Amino acid sequence: LVIIGFWHDFSYWENFFIACISGLLGVLFSVPLRKTLVNHSGLPFPEGKAIAAILENQSNAKGFKLLILGILLGAVIDFMQTGLHVIATNWVSWHQLGHFTLMFSMGFSIAMISAGFLVGPRMSLSILIGALIAWYMVLPYFSFIPSGHENVVNFGQQLWSQQIRYFGIGALLISGVLSLFLLIKPLLSKMVMVAQTQQKFEDAEKDIPQFILWGAVALLGLLLMVFFKQLIPIQDLPISYALGYKLIFFAVLFVLLVGFVMATVSAYFSAMVGVSASPGSSVVIASLMLAAWSVLAFLNQGVLHDKALLAAEAIVIILASMVTGIAAISNDNIQDLKVGHIIGATPWKQQLMLMIGVVVSALVIPAVMQILFKVYGIAGHSLQGDVDAASSLPAPTAALLATLTDGFFQHALPWQVILMGSLVMSCIIALIYFFPVVRGLGLSFFGVAIGMYLPMETSTPIILGGWLSWLIQRREHQGFIQEGSVNKMVCLVCGLVAGSAVMDVILAFFFAWHGNINYFSWVQNDPHHVTVYAALGLIVLMALSIVKYRQISDK
Repeated sequence: LVIIGFWHDFSYWENFFIACISGLLGVLFSVPLRKTLVNHSGLPFPEGKAIAAILENQSNAKGFKLLILGILLGAVIDFMQTGLHVIATNWVSWHQLGHFTLMFSMGFSIAMISAGFLVGPRMSLSILIGALIAWYMVLPYFSFIPSGHENVVNFGQQLWSQQIRYFGIGALLISGVLSLFLLIKPLLSKMVMVAQTQQKFEDAEKDIPQFILWGAVALLGLLLMVFFKQLIPIQDLPISYALGYKLIFFAVLFVLLVGFVMATVSAYFSAMVGVSASPGSSVVIASLMLAAWSVLAFLNQGVLHDKALLAAEAIVIILASMVTGIAAISNDNIQDLKVGHIIGATPWKQQLMLMIGVVVSALVIPAVMQILFKVYGIAGHSLQGDVDAASSLPAPTAALLATLTDGFFQHALPWQVILMGSLVMSCIIALIYFFPVVRGLGLSFFGVAIGMYLPMETSTPIILGGWLSWLIQRREHQGFIQEGSVNKMVCLVCGLVAGSAVMDVILAFFFAWHGNINYFSWVQNDPHHVTVYAALGLIVLMALSIVKYRQISDK
């Protein structure tokens, strides 16, 4: 909403209600899925089982120490990158090679490297393949002009925003549709199996009572009705007030019904491949397209203009965002409920605490977003106006929502490029499914699509993290390090992510207070790329530490 210009900052109460209502619905919708997915499915639940193993282990104090160590390391490294600027966060170099434009880039974000470790080597390999296709096959193809270019940097960035990005969107679209299609049959079979199984559950297996569950959903639906009446700008749309109120009623039904479907899809994905590797972008894209087509059908207009266009885009983004919030919470909660199932926790107590967590988070999120927006900017926008997109927070999902929505209503989407991305992705999916050699690599077709869409400075640290994950798994398999080291490393890596995120917020408060993003900076200009070498040295040190240490323990 900020990117398209509907909001000019992060209004506290509007953001609070969006986050709170969608989060609470996400928790409530995961309740009826628990017995289907957690108790009877036989699905792997990678993070849930790993966390449960750590909690059940007698040496869980070591895991806690690693978590604290990770938080401290993540905070220190992030301060050196974002605060002192003595370690680079990324490096980008554009080059003209004959008639072609090439780009070489590396990202060094400790949070993204940690995310790569969590998603694992196979997902990271998939992202690498997608990145290589987009940046070293598609980019040269689109950049070919016999006369060359005087400013290769501007030309390359223009190609990314107008061509490569939409090529990746096409790949994401076909991957998302296929992911949802492949999920329908196994999910329905699991639900039918549980419905046919009549069992009595002990107290330790009781969920929130059904009348409370659906009563809470109905109450949240009424709150949504009131909230949408205030938020949705009916007066700016070319429709009557009567039709406007029907649109509000439809919006509530859309959030509840589509939200439940997407919560189910996300929970199943999470159970199959884990929270980190779950393709949430497919949920975002599917929700956005459904919302856009529905709103367009209500308006029954051609090309909208001015306020009507902005209002229509805002409605679509609000609906898609709330559905995505529901799905994201369900995606995460199902792993929490699996942990509780393994260690013997009481489900209704877990669900109650998860709802409290949602409310507390919703109280904090708007203020944090406002500070980050003021200090760093988001996707090239800030309180001071447009800023350099490279120096602002990228927010790739938000940028994707804004781009697709704007192009959809203005009939300005480059469908030829999107179709090209879809066709290339279809060929890759065929290779993965029909060729045993390729299928044996365990590639994720959605990971390949993500690699095609993300900028290289975002995808490369994920790839690095996946490589480090493969390295430690290999050392454990060879017996060079202690069995269970991977699970312990998960504690350390989660700490790195948390420490980095907390430090970003702390720095944002300082920068906002002093009005200077370079307040702590020791390096203003780096013509010799010393900070890049420091970042590379840090990565090499991490790799050598994994190779040399024979066990990850107090020893």
